[in-house]
Amino acid sequence: MTKNEFCAIFNSFDTTKVTCSECSHYSLCYYKHFSELLNSQKVIKILEFGVDKGQSLLMWNRLFANSEVVGVDNKEDRVANAGLICADMDITVVCGDQSNISFLSDLIDNFGKFDIIIDDASHISTQQITCFEYMFEHGLLDSGLYVIEDLGTSYWSDWCDGETTMIKYLQKLVDSVNHRFWKHGRINVKQLPGTRVDGASYLEENVTSICFHRGICFVQKGNNF
Repeated sequence: MTKNEFCAIFNSFDTTKVTCSECSHYSLCYYKHFSELLNSQKVIKILEFGVDKGQSLLMWNRLFANSEVVGVDNKEDRVANAGLICADMDITVVCGDQSNISFLSDLIDNFGKFDIIIDDASHISTQQITCFEYMFEHGLLDSGLYVIEDLGTSYWSDWCDGETTMIKYLQKLVDSVNHRFWKHGRINVKQLPGTRVDGASYLEENVTSICFHRGICFVQKGNNF
């Protein structure tokens, strides 16, 4: 699928990823990071938190011909409406809270791990962080992608209810990617650590890249030993 074809399909759906002026560049961002998966022979499993009217679920189903899509929302009316428009497709919509670990655990038990996880739910930093920390480790396949949308809310007090924000949390992950260069007080090229750095955290060993675009971030999972 070419970039123009991808963007034409992406922009044909009535989702805020398209209709909101702050998100008008999202189609290009997604193509950049998803292009290699579009023609995959394996089934691509996609999980999206925040379904709104269900249009983005339909969009992912259309863009990934060989896919299983799961949508999660904490509003029962949204889940019901999205479920209706997604009926008879490889799309499942469930009601739940992205910051409820018990729910997230059950979600993984029921559907397994995912190739792509997209957070377009509450945009509240504490909930985004809770969801990321659990789902990145337990719900995302190795080599999977975790996407956090609408990071502009990290700069607005109504969405920041904790000691940090999602954008500051992600900024610290840049150091996690490069942990072998500073951990344990390393100060030069000669102090080579082993294949694995003693005491490295899960994220330090499993986040291989972080790519920021305006308002959206893509976190790649893989072997960062």
